[in-house]
Amino acid sequence: MAGDERTFAEGKAAIARRFGVPVRPAPTPSPSSRVRADGVRVQAHFAENGYPADPAALRRLHPDLTSFEAWLAGERLAE
Repeated sequence: MAGDERTFAEGKAAIARRFGVPVRPAPTPSPSSRVRADGVRVQAHFAENGYPADPAALRRLHPDLTSFEAWLAGERLAE
């Protein structure tokens, strides 16, 4: 994921384009409300700011780094 800098919205759009289906959130049970609250804060941060990485620097170090779209191209939906 650090090979590209995507927000959740951009990631969801790329997945929807690749598989031709909308991406909907799925409920995930957590053991406590504290863990759930922490997860909500992390997701909100990434939704607003994306995942802060330096793709250009990573590509200089690893020229064959796979993009998110290239990685998605090799994936398939679970049956």
